This record gives sequence, structure tokens and C-alpha cells, in this order.
Amino acid sequence: MLSTKYLSYGDVLRLKDIEEMVEVYHNSGQFAHALPYLASRFESPFSMFEEMALYYRGKGLFDVKQNRLARYEILYQFAQGIITEEDFLPCFAECLLFDYYCREKPKVHPSFARAQIERALNYGKQKRREVLATFGMLAGGEGSCYVTYFCYDMEAAAAGKTVKFGADYLFDYTVRDPLTGACRVRRGQEKKGDGGFCVTEPFGGRKEGKEDVYGLSALDIETTGLSPEKDRIIEIGAVKYRGDKEMGKFSCLIKICNPLPPKITELTGITNGMLSGGWDEKTAVTEFLKFARDTTVLLGHNISFDFSFIKVAALRYGLVFEREALDTLAFAKKLHPELKSRSLSALCAYYGIVQEHAHRAVDDAVCAHRLYLALRRKFPDYGEFVAQPLSYKPKKQEPMTARQKKYLGDLLRHHGMEYTEELDCLTKSDASRMIDQLIFTKGRLQS
Repeated sequence: MLSTKYLSYGDVLRLKDIEEMVEVYHNSGQFAHALPYLASRFESPFSMFEEMALYYRGKGLFDVKQNRLARYEILYQFAQGIITEEDFLPCFAECLLFDYYCREKPKVHPSFARAQIERALNYGKQKRREVLATFGMLAGGEGSCYVTYFCYDMEAAAAGKTVKFGADYLFDYTVRDPLTGACRVRRGQEKKGDGGFCVTEPFGGRKEGKEDVYGLSALDIETTGLSPEKDRIIEIGAVKYRGDKEMGKFSCLIKICNPLPPKITELTGITNGMLSGGWDEKTAVTEFLKFARDTTVLLGHNISFDFSFIKVAALRYGLVFEREALDTLAFAKKLHPELKSRSLSALCAYYGIVQEHAHRAVDDAVCAHRLYLALRRKFPDYGEFVAQPLSYKPKKQEPMTARQKKYLGDLLRHHGMEYTEELDCLTKSDASRMIDQLIFTKGRLQS
């Protein structure tokens, strides 16, 4: 027999307070390092949020509107009164500041940031310019960056560990995550006593790129054609790596409005039936951006093609997609001028990389990454394995007109088909092509 216990009014209020703490501190995504570090000192995340809710209620903070800076101050004061572990507070303060700086260039610092302010003051104008030059920033970029020094390893802190690792960090506000708004962060090497600053150099003497420190997303897509504006993505495949270690996979098929061209089915093996069970375009693009948001670099074979399609699709839903990339096709053109073909299949055959399912997105993304590692091994002295900014300017697209929408809906219903929400994203030219195709294959509306 099942039995239930009714919640008292007090329990309901308590849970409501906890829910608000989760919304403010977790769901906002603004405490990506500080919150996991703090939660590691509690029995469970729930117990942490419960204690936070009690603190808020006891201090009357639920009745006071707080700005972003105030929330960081409150979380520090909460931890200060409850955690007594040695070294916890200094590391926690840095986690809070790191998260804060990821959001905005500091004009006003929290009260617990005195040590950080002193460190920041040590960076003179000349040193800031040297730092920017080290990272390849353009002259005059001081206004869009912030440079400071942290005593603790932020990645370790996000995993709940207190690890001292003194390093300079550059917060670049010219590049932001399209979903969270967090800026790009780059770390310099550990201080050696001379105050020097440079990009971390691993064993072997090669300068470590952003893809080594922050990881990269190997990306491949399959499409209905070659035009980002006229054609559509039918499959997205991506794999996250740090070095040669796989960190996660993303794969999805995407519904499209028009029947798939036979030549695409012949090339990829993807059928209309397979796409009918796929995601709508908005969901697919949004979920991919979430998957790739913690990597600053893309990798692919002719990656500008994949980037242009993703960028155009993202713009249709008001999303932003900007990345730098490593292009294995560009590297192969410089390193293998003797080869007749530098297609992904040809290069995989040359390097003995097995392609199990050519022209399927995830498999091609994996092969592109293996090709990248093979090129790096074969040409260890090649100094241009460096991510480059991607750029694509989408052509202006007009949305489907009300007249087109009505006629298309009537035409579909006349032929026993359904008008779905996915069709609302059609452009004027998309709608025109779809109407023409329906008339050609099914016939006109009969009066």
C-alpha cells in the first residue's frame, strides 16, 4: 500500500525558498566555478541550497532586490559563516571573482576582492600591451580585455578541489558564449618569479593552443545542398576532445520541409523516413550550441562550410554562433601539395584511417580529428597548426509572406498533408520552391 504525507504550509514555503536559490544561483549559470566548489563541502547540493535559503530568510534577503554584484557578495558572506576549512575562503573568493569576470569587465569590485585588486594594479599599461600581444590581440584591445592573476586552479576548484596553481588569466570580452554570455578566458603559464606572462608551453616546445587548454569540437554536417541560405542541414555530428581524449558526442538528424534530393540519399544513406523522426531545426541548433559552448575552437575538413550552415541556422532563431577553427583541408593543401585529391576520404586512405561510415556526420567528425592528429605527428615542426577566426556574412533573407503561408497551408491540406510549426521558419524563396514542388508532384488546388 502506498501512503503519502501532506506537506504543511511551512514546508511549502521552505521548498519555495529553496527553489528560488536554485533559480538564482544554479539556473542562472553565473556561478559555474564557485557553486560546485561550495557544494563539495555539503552532503548534497540540496542541503547546500537549503542552508542558503535559511540564510536568505534569516537575513531578510528575499525581500530585497539584488543586482549581480550583490549576489556574489551574499554568497561569499554565506560561505564565510559556515565553512571553516583552511584555504577554502581564499580559493572560494577567487572562484567567485573568476565567475564574475567571465560575465563583465569589472568596474566595481566586490568587497572580498582586495588581494585581487592589488594584483591587478601590478599590471602596468606596458605589461597589458605585452600580454595582449602574446595572445595575438590587436593593438587597442586593452578596452575589451581584463588581465589578472589567480593563485588557485579554477578547473580543479570546479571539481571541488583546492589546488594552488598561480597563473595569469586573460578575459576576452570580444568573444562570448551565445547561450550563457560568458566571455572567452585564456590562461598563461605558472608564475616563475619574474612576473612573466606567456601562453602555456607543454613538453615538446610547441605553444599550446586554445584547443589544448579548453578543448575543441570536431564538427561535421550533412546538408541538402551547398547554399547555407537555400539548403538545409539534415544531420549534425560533433565530438568534443581535449588533446586526443574524447570528452563527449553529439549527433542528431533534422526534419526538413521538402523531400530529400535522391542524390543526397545516395551519397549519405540518409532517407526521408529517417529524417521524419529527427529533431526540428531550432531544437537541433540550440542543443548543438549548448553542447559546444565550453569549447572555443572547431575542427573539421573544410570547416568553413559547416560553420556557414550552423551560423545561418542559428540566426533564424536569434542565436549567435562565432568560433575559431582548425581546418584539416587547409593544412593538407599546404603540407601535401603532391596529392591529387585532398578530400577527407582520400586523406584518410593516405594515413590509414578507417572510415566506417563516410558522409555520416559523427563518423566524419571523428575522422577529421584523427587526420588532424596524424598531420601533427607527421609534421611536428610545422608551426601553423593554429586556430583561425571563421567568418561568414549571411545573405539577407525575407520571411515567408502571409499570402504564401495561407496558400501553402491550403495546398497541403488539399493533398491530405499537415501544416506543421517547422514550416513557419521558411523564407520567401523556400516557400516559393516548396509550393512549386508540390504543384509539380501533386497538382494545383482544385476550385
